[in-house]
Amino acid sequence: MGISMLNDNIRPCASTAQRSLSTNDIRALFTDLPPTQKKMLQLRAAGYKYSEIAEKENMPIGTVKWNIQEAKRKIKKNNKLEDFGE
Repeated sequence: MGISMLNDNIRPCASTAQRSLSTNDIRALFTDLPPTQKKMLQLRAAGYKYSEIAEKENMPIGTVKWNIQEAKRKIKKNNKLEDFGE
């Protein structure tokens, strides 16, 4: 599963002070994430609820939430994105 589902919904930021992310920028954000965390973010971006991801991946909901938060934390830290996932 790629991150292609994210490509259709990329829009420039409303504020000119904010940096717009291109498809390549978004792909780069995912590069260093473990496969499980990538998949969790992809499923959330596709509209799945935490409970649906937990069921689909056969793991506790707390593990799903932790993986998604950890992925967001890594992306923020590595790329200095202040508002990612807020």
